[in-house]
Amino acid sequence: MPLSEDLTIYLRIWTGQKCGACGAEFHYLRRFEVQRHHMEFNATSASVEAQYVKHCREFPEQFPCPQCGWVQPDMTGYRKWARHGRAAFAGFLVLLLNFIAGGIGILTLDMSCLIAVGVVSMALLFHLSQMRSNPNRCRDANRAVATKREEEGMLKLIKPGKADPAAPAFPMPKKDYVNATAILIASGLLFNLPSLIGLSPWLGHIGGIILFLWSGSAFANAALKMMLLANPREIVSVEAIPVLDDTVPEDFQKK
Repeated sequence: MPLSEDLTIYLRIWTGQKCGACGAEFHYLRRFEVQRHHMEFNATSASVEAQYVKHCREFPEQFPCPQCGWVQPDMTGYRKWARHGRAAFAGFLVLLLNFIAGGIGILTLDMSCLIAVGVVSMALLFHLSQMRSNPNRCRDANRAVATKREEEGMLKLIKPGKADPAAPAFPMPKKDYVNATAILIASGLLFNLPSLIGLSPWLGHIGGIILFLWSGSAFANAALKMMLLANPREIVSVEAIPVLDDTVPEDFQKK
């Protein structure tokens, strides 16, 4: 029997992880509000719960270690993967609109090429900034964030680790990032190169857009590799609260 259209399921999922720097074990809480129109037609409470448990196991939230403040590589990798992907998609939409505007005569060829190169340049700066960003540059600030999360009841230190450990080098799949950067630069060149050697400039635009998407995928996949470098996560506990009226659990209410 299908679930009621008025149903909302509130999920509290505690995930456990071990710090790769100090060895401390900690749990962090993730909350989800799932309304009926966000569920599949034949969904059940159990299937919705299983879907979000799988998500929490595969894609972590960024919580610093409550003891040493080190952010795990998989947490950062997931965040970078999402940002690389969103930037690539946003750039693709702008390039597509630019291509259409040039094709129907709203923009001149020179202006269309200039816009395309500008989009590629901004994307390159964004991807490189994400590539170089390291959340563990200031672990004291991370400890402050962890303390706040503990006070909010979102983070628990379960087993202390080593006192004042040296932070390991933060991983970076350099070869993958270099390849992605090369593809993006080639994308920018392709927007102008065909017209310089006597080919149709619009073929260059099509090729440039394809390479742009490829580079975005390459940046995102490089970030995903970081998710394989941390200790495995485990689901500690799951609490599902189905609600058929306007009642909202207190900790889900917007402050």
